[in-house]
Amino acid sequence: MKLHWSLFVAAALCAALVGQARAAIVTSGDVDPADPATWTSSTNAYIGYSGSGEMTVDAGSDVVLRSGRVGYRAGSTGAATVDGAGSRWEVIFLDVGYSGAGTLDISDGGAVDNSHGTIGTAAGSTGTATVDGAGSVWETVFLTVGGSGEGALDISNGGTVSNNIGRLGYSAGSTGTATVSGPSSAWNNTFSLDIGIGGEGTLNIVNGGIVTVTGTTTVSDGASAAGRIVFDNGTLTTGTLRGLLTDLAGTGTINTAGLISDVDLVFDSTHGTSRSFTLNGPGQNIVVNLDANGDGDMGIGYVSNGTMSIADGVTVRSARGYVGYRAGLTGVVTIDGAGSAWVDARLYVGNYGTGTLDITNGGIADSSFGYLGYYAGSTGAATVDGAGSAWESSFLHVGESGAGTLDITNGGAVGSSFGYLGNRAGSTGDVTVSGMGSTWTNGGNLDVGGLGVGVLTLEDGGMASVGMNLFVSGASSIEFGLSGRDVESRLTVTRLATLDGSLTVFAMDGFAPLKGMTFDLFDWNGGVSGEFAGIFLPILASEFWSWDTSNIYSTGEITVVPEPATMSLLALGVCLSLFRRKRR
Repeated sequence: MKLHWSLFVAAALCAALVGQARAAIVTSGDVDPADPATWTSSTNAYIGYSGSGEMTVDAGSDVVLRSGRVGYRAGSTGAATVDGAGSRWEVIFLDVGYSGAGTLDISDGGAVDNSHGTIGTAAGSTGTATVDGAGSVWETVFLTVGGSGEGALDISNGGTVSNNIGRLGYSAGSTGTATVSGPSSAWNNTFSLDIGIGGEGTLNIVNGGIVTVTGTTTVSDGASAAGRIVFDNGTLTTGTLRGLLTDLAGTGTINTAGLISDVDLVFDSTHGTSRSFTLNGPGQNIVVNLDANGDGDMGIGYVSNGTMSIADGVTVRSARGYVGYRAGLTGVVTIDGAGSAWVDARLYVGNYGTGTLDITNGGIADSSFGYLGYYAGSTGAATVDGAGSAWESSFLHVGESGAGTLDITNGGAVGSSFGYLGNRAGSTGDVTVSGMGSTWTNGGNLDVGGLGVGVLTLEDGGMASVGMNLFVSGASSIEFGLSGRDVESRLTVTRLATLDGSLTVFAMDGFAPLKGMTFDLFDWNGGVSGEFAGIFLPILASEFWSWDTSNIYSTGEITVVPEPATMSLLALGVCLSLFRRKRR
């Protein structure tokens, strides 16, 4: 009998515990499905489907759903509360205010874990989420505050929100506001935070609150967007800050490894690469601590024109560099002096706008990918001038989708693994290598005109070499400027040259090629496929001379020779002279 009573007591205790756990998940009002006992990881739950509904998770309970919509239909109201240590709501898709009005309260150590979270999803909806108290956590991959509706996120008293990508004011007409308040209150963004994408976004960092973004923080990213960060003794730490600095207000601190804006930046022996400056415009007292260590992006020409100067042997490092970021705007970067350098993984000169890069007096640019004229409508121009001045780029695109020009002059040097001139439809790419000692060394393939138009000009002793194959498209051309130097410009191709387009040769500065002169334009080390559709040569000083191009596809040479008719007349004259002598 003791055994039977023990089993009865154990069963009763188990039933009581189960009842307590289930009782800690309480729903009321318009909830579908109504009974949380039926909910599984495949359930789509609606807290306030078309009317008013509530759900509370507390006492350490755990709810697992596929999706949760709080305030689903227009006119509905929904409220969800996750309260207390160990209380947890796991859900893939979470909408707080889907088409109606929704609230989410995470408090006293409660936790929410989901993949896609949106506050104020559809147009006309309103959503509010509060994460309050130490240990209270919301973890998600994508968090949107103000999808197409109105959303608000409040993080307070040590609460924490962590996500990969954060967005405030996503679509046109939306409003998204986030407030991080109090010491230890934190919003952590692993990849990026966008404040105002298509709508209106506001981030408030107050009373010691902390916002961290490993990647890029963007303020006002779209044409219809309006973004703003308001500080009141708060701190933003970000990999890159991208935005107009007048969209920042209040008193606070920004720590960043990169800056894309319109402030004129100088990196030299006085300023270095780690520098602090204070934004002190109207309503501003914000200290910006910038450390250009390669973790963030650098750029100018975001909302208005801007400049950046690197000098005195200083090296600036960034993940990506932008010169002329937005359409209609201009950015200018100068790298001047021996040892002065800008090192990037990707460098965009003329991203959407107009960009100019000047590398002079031994300055250096080093990028894995280099683009001049990246997007359609953009213009990018780079000059590498003087002995010791150099640009090294594994993949160099001169005219990606826009217009790009590259001038290598007075002993400047450019080195690339693969080169593209006029790469995409509608693009133009022009490269000029001019002057003795000026070189473009291309280790791999060189495309002169992909789907666009490319022009490669070598003049006054400037040299170019192709380590693999050369391709010249039908609308593109190779041009040579003859100067009369002992060593003229030459293009060397190691492997196969596939030719179309045109060859143009012109005389520089009044130089006049003379009879008997031979010009070695090409070294074809791997043979030639096809031929130039047109060959255009300078007019010679004598009508009795002509150009011999018979060796252009073998030795790569052209020669000034007497006209064939002139040679015939000369031969006839010689014969007549001999005939007369014989008769005597």
